[in-house]
Amino acid sequence: MERAWQVAHVCFAVNDLEGAVERYSVLFGARWTPIVQVDDEWVAPLSPEGLERVRGRGIWALDPSPPVELFEGAEGSPWFVPPSGDRLDHVAYWAEDLDRQAQLLQQTGYRLEYTMPPFDDGHLRGFGYLVHAGGARIELQPATDKAAMEQWMAGVP
Repeated sequence: MERAWQVAHVCFAVNDLEGAVERYSVLFGARWTPIVQVDDEWVAPLSPEGLERVRGRGIWALDPSPPVELFEGAEGSPWFVPPSGDRLDHVAYWAEDLDRQAQLLQQTGYRLEYTMPPFDDGHLRGFGYLVHAGGARIELQPATDKAAMEQWMAGVP
């Protein structure tokens, strides 16, 4: 029997990170992590090139449960949204076994969208984004990262 899936965070893609922090602060009264910059090549099996440069900035609200992530992406990134507003981007789950949980999602129609390189042996590294044909996206994060993430979100460097 599979263990229950535990939500790691919920992510909203936003067009204006600072403006979104102001809006979500009103909602949650939250403290925030420092802004994280992403400028990396990710394995993108759904892309003809196989790799994509992914750029954006993210921040996590520390007080709501589950944690809320806001991410602003450059045009072409998975988090890009036009100036019209925010959108729910993904729900992230802690994964005891990234490959196994990705396989379970794939059996229900999800396809691997992104993971960290190298992917030449077919194993997910660091995380996995899976997307359904209807647009729903799920991120899998290694459960082994949970303690470090909780410490970071508590303000421990």
